Amino acid sequence: MAKLEYCVIGLSRFGTQIADQLKNYGKSVMVLDINQDLINVATKKYDVAAKCDCSDLKNLIDLGIQNIKVVIVACDNLEKEIMICANLKHLEIPMIIAQAKTTIHERVLKTLGVSLVVVPEIDAANKMAIQCVYNLGADVTLIGTKASLVKTVVFNDKLNGKSIIELDLRRKYGAIIIYIQRNDMTIFPITKTTIIKTGDLVSLVCLNKELKKILTLFTKSN
Repeated sequence: MAKLEYCVIGLSRFGTQIADQLKNYGKSVMVLDINQDLINVATKKYDVAAKCDCSDLKNLIDLGIQNIKVVIVACDNLEKEIMICANLKHLEIPMIIAQAKTTIHERVLKTLGVSLVVVPEIDAANKMAIQCVYNLGADVTLIGTKASLVKTVVFNDKLNGKSIIELDLRRKYGAIIIYIQRNDMTIFPITKTTIIKTGDLVSLVCLNKELKKILTLFTKSN
């Protein structure tokens, strides 16, 4: 068996989704949960699946988790998650990623020294709010308070064949195209001579105040 690269603690919906994606990327994954029924299912999907009370430091050491560089904690129980993260810090795990339910929960985990804290519900709420405010149908992820990451399909025929320098998006809208998905091809990096085509899936960063304008530019049909 290949050396384990990742460990996911807690087979919640969030934890299972992460473990599945890691496997899709060809990574070796250990999953741990206290629920035996979940582990029975997981044994068929992941490299290692074990029933474990991860709030007990000895259990983690016995499983060799100290040899894994990235551990994702996705427990629904706040108290247990804090105990698990404290154990992982004691074992000097280089990268600890944890799920939080609230901003207070997030602050507690950061105080413990967790490398990255994800708040899925708040992130989803922010995304929905900005879509409502700007009346958008595109995939929008808020970046701070002033900018967003936007994914949108090019429907405007007038943009077909235009180069990045011709569009001049940065000057007009404060927008920068990061990459373009064209059928099965990913176009990256983007240069001044990169051409836009109808049907492209464009990923860009844009000022929030210009969101509606930039999306209208890309999506209006002629």
